[in-house]
Amino acid sequence: MRVLNPIGSNLLSGTRRDPNRKNATPWAFAALATFTARVFTSRGMITKAEAAAFVAAGFSEKQILDVVLAVAVKTLRNISNHIFHNDLDEAVAPYRVAVKLAPVVALANE
Repeated sequence: MRVLNPIGSNLLSGTRRDPNRKNATPWAFAALATFTARVFTSRGMITKAEAAAFVAAGFSEKQILDVVLAVAVKTLRNISNHIFHNDLDEAVAPYRVAVKLAPVVALANE
């Protein structure tokens, strides 16, 4: 199963350190994974130093926005799927995360 979408392809094809190579190197994956995790866990409140480190790893400022877009689309998709109780695709079913939430309690009219 190949999950990499056009956004991911754009991110990994634009690295500067090895312009003759079409495939991303392991350090590019590590930099992308680290930066994406920080964007997600910090809710976008990354530091200038973190953004600069991502660019220093061979990515562009446009690719920072690609990461933001990917995180936003994934978040929107997850929330929509949870609200509408969509079935999980068979291809990703083995990676399902079980989450137990407290039931929603209706608020009394004030």
